[in-house]
Amino acid sequence: MKKISILLLLIVCITACEKDDVKKSSQVDTVTEIKGKQLYEHHGDEVCCPNERGKQSAYNFIAHDYINGVEPLGNNPNRDMLEHNGLETTTTAFGFTSGASSIWGGLHGGNGTTKYVKVSNFNYDNATKTSIKNAYDQGSSSTTVNSVQNGDLYVAKIRNMEYYVVLKITGVNTTTKNDFTFDYKYSAR
Repeated sequence: MKKISILLLLIVCITACEKDDVKKSSQVDTVTEIKGKQLYEHHGDEVCCPNERGKQSAYNFIAHDYINGVEPLGNNPNRDMLEHNGLETTTTAFGFTSGASSIWGGLHGGNGTTKYVKVSNFNYDNATKTSIKNAYDQGSSSTTVNSVQNGDLYVAKIRNMEYYVVLKITGVNTTTKNDFTFDYKYSAR
């Protein structure tokens, strides 16, 4: 009788542990969406943030907030996405980088470790950490995206961590060519 009771208790414990593991793995694969962000070339900040040049010219995917892309000068470990190209360069295309920005001859830089892969057949609406990671692993990554277009999708690995985002470009200012809007989904770390 004792052996049967112990065996039943063991079966109940194993079943409960398996259910917990399934719940934990599904929670790990979920993503959260942030909508309506806008990245400006630092001169474009005069439109969004007068007298605060650079305020919305870089983005930090860990803090989920803008970071100044102009101050301080040099590389910044919290700049995952920084203005690149645009009106201050020889091209009118506007993009982003985590490396050295072409603005002001490369004097402004990101962390150099966040890397992006452009994807075309990615299901943004049903994104999971697994699907984002798989898309990233299958592509060729770079710190720099020279030009963005409305509807572009990028998957990114943030700061060499097991932390991923999928970025959707939702609008490009075709008149001034100095800002774009984006939504993104990020995975649990």
